[in-house]
Amino acid sequence: MLSRPAFIDDDAIAHAVAAHWLPEVTEIGYLPWGFGAHHWRVSGGGATVFVTLDQLAPRHTAASLEGAYAGAAALAATGLPAVCAPLPARSGRFTVDVGPGALSVTPWLQGRSPTEAQAREPRHVQEVVRTLDALHRTPPPDGLRSWTPQVGPEFAEDLRARTAQPWTSGPLAEQAREALAAHIDPIRHWTDRYLELTNKALSQRNSWV
Repeated sequence: MLSRPAFIDDDAIAHAVAAHWLPEVTEIGYLPWGFGAHHWRVSGGGATVFVTLDQLAPRHTAASLEGAYAGAAALAATGLPAVCAPLPARSGRFTVDVGPGALSVTPWLQGRSPTEAQAREPRHVQEVVRTLDALHRTPPPDGLRSWTPQVGPEFAEDLRARTAQPWTSGPLAEQAREALAAHIDPIRHWTDRYLELTNKALSQRNSWV
């Protein structure tokens, strides 16, 4: 996420944002932030927005991603102040297909993350607790995908097969492959424990938030 994606350029992002959210786009800049998605800051028509490009498989389907953003908007509509709701496109949906992924837009908010010391201050902790309490008391919106485990019992053996040959996709690819290949047994242990906890969680689904 620290580098621009090679599969889409800023012009394509600007065109999609102008077509579906802003009346015009006068400025766009890539943001090397986040984990798992690409982001841009886009301005035009007196507004500035935060643009996210999510790729789909294996983490999402188009329906699950739309459900996630629509769910956030529904939570904001209930009055939860901690939710920054995504902005609907002109179609009324919250995601737009741009080929290599789905685009979504939220308002641009000025702010900063607290330091660790600030985060431990009683006033901040109390605010976080109040926010979580309000979220936990809110019925889940329709359309959200039910949680499922992200890997199965075959994960370690699949990883062993994927790391059997050298990786050449980048300057650190081979180091990453070697590190993973050297830890297949611990990964198998971690996966077994993860699935054990998954089964426990699934047996208590009625208590989920």
